[in-house]
Amino acid sequence: MEPSVADQLKLAATYLANGKIVVPDKICREILDTDPGNAVALNILGIVAVHIGRHSEAAELFRSALRVNPNFGPAERNLHQLDATPGREVPPHTVDGRRFLLIKAWGFGFWADVTQVLGALLLADLTGRIPVTHWGKNSLFTNGSEHDAFATYFEPVSPYTVDSLEVMTGADFFPAKWSRANLRQDDNGKWTGLYARLGAIDYLSRPEAIAVADFYTGVIDLMPWIPKSHRLAGKTIDEVYRDLAQRYLRPRPQIMQAVDEFQRSRFDDATIAVHYRGSDKKNEMRDFDDVNARYFDVLDRFDPKSRIFLLTDDARAAAAYRARFGERIILSDCLRTDNDVGIHIRPTADRTRLGIEVMIDTYLAMRCSAFVGNGKSNVSAVVAALKAWPAGRCTLLVPSFLSTRNIFVHLVAV
Repeated sequence: MEPSVADQLKLAATYLANGKIVVPDKICREILDTDPGNAVALNILGIVAVHIGRHSEAAELFRSALRVNPNFGPAERNLHQLDATPGREVPPHTVDGRRFLLIKAWGFGFWADVTQVLGALLLADLTGRIPVTHWGKNSLFTNGSEHDAFATYFEPVSPYTVDSLEVMTGADFFPAKWSRANLRQDDNGKWTGLYARLGAIDYLSRPEAIAVADFYTGVIDLMPWIPKSHRLAGKTIDEVYRDLAQRYLRPRPQIMQAVDEFQRSRFDDATIAVHYRGSDKKNEMRDFDDVNARYFDVLDRFDPKSRIFLLTDDARAAAAYRARFGERIILSDCLRTDNDVGIHIRPTADRTRLGIEVMIDTYLAMRCSAFVGNGKSNVSAVVAALKAWPAGRCTLLVPSFLSTRNIFVHLVAV
């Protein structure tokens, strides 16, 4: 049973009373999506805005709560207190005039890690920080070295590396669990402890010179806090993702060369891309079988002569599609599993090969004329978001991960 709005607001208030703002922010945004006149949610968001130093936004949220309910005492008291105690801006700390955000690996699927980078890039943009990536040994797509695995697949997002940060004397860090001595540590209180499970908004007003993002940073969580004067204000979430990708995601030339060669040799102008996520995905989706059964219905609406580029990690799915569509099916030569263990979590997997293969398949899918996928898979969500598909040419059988606020990963005992 879904918790009631009253229960959700009670949970938000409990977290807020303990100084934790991520869960209240997400809960109240979810409530306001369907009930934009909820005075309690507006008031809680106003308190969140105070916490991150957004005093003008806080005042507007308190006033919005009072417009809904002129007799709502908490919002009236909060507005009065805000007016009586104007915020004092803390000057940002720098190292030789520069501020940095170190973006560490999320440690899950390839595109989950990349969307973590994109969210953190937006955070860096909003806070005036220079982004620095470092996918360490906790990345599922590293060759096991100390090298930044992100740089195996993409050009650097800035001229700086973790090596650069390690020699910056005099810098202070947020959260305080980080220092120059442990920047390469893969799990430094990521899930438990004082600074565990931090969200994107925890970083918005921090003055420290170097911030470290080691937990998932979602674009959707930052979008409500984009200032009205910012060039991305008013954009859709897909437009924001495309902007970030166009500015920062530059695949290595040899990867794009492989994409070009495969497209020239195998595709035509009407090729349809289909992403079928099998193997361990069934453990994450209660409606896994029902969703996958709907693919054929959607594909049957297209021209029966159209070729189908099938992206899948599952050899069983590849065989089933071959049986149904015959020579219409196009498959890239990549590693696949024949059971419910994900290929990317097998200890014997060639991790760099897996990363390159999923990149090639993803960029090939975006060159097709239409796309059908499962929005609860990051591959499908990325293909849907990073290309401006014509109307009716992109079908996600379930809503995109990227447009969903994940509250549960931030829940802790309070």
